[in-house]
Amino acid sequence: MSYDSFTAFSYNYGALLALIPIQLYSGERDRSSTPLKKKINRWFFYIYYPLHMMIIFMIAHI
Repeated sequence: MSYDSFTAFSYNYGALLALIPIQLYSGERDRSSTPLKKKINRWFFYIYYPLHMMIIFMIAHI
């Protein structure tokens, strides 16, 4: 199999790497978290996800 670019290569194998955490997931939520920890985690990811997407976008368009 030949790839025209590194993007095509990383897209295909990146999708395969996503199977690892999917297979490790037990289907149960974490019951050991405190309400404060859950709130902190939620807001962290609300900020982290759009922020890292903006950084990736800016790097890609330099």
